[in-house]
Amino acid sequence: MKINQIVNPNIGGPLKPVAPSRTGRDDISGNDEVTAAGKPLSFSKAMTDAQAMSETRSPEETARIAEIAAAIRQGTYRIDSAKIADKILESVLRDFE
Repeated sequence: MKINQIVNPNIGGPLKPVAPSRTGRDDISGNDEVTAAGKPLSFSKAMTDAQAMSETRSPEETARIAEIAAAIRQGTYRIDSAKIADKILESVLRDFE
């Protein structure tokens, strides 16, 4: 299984803090603001995109996902951490080639 970085163009960049506005008073209102860079992504759009992605899966992918979901529900799904670590290292080393 290859793990790739997921890039969604509908999601803006990292959150950026907004500098507090000073009104000349020393008291602070206690209100903080955070704005997201880029355009916001609505929940319904995210759900629509996720559904569209699931509809494009091959029968083999769908069967494998169902198999993993069943194993998770039964508590029998095991993660091979060594295999994951190997894949991460392969990916990092490939970036330096």
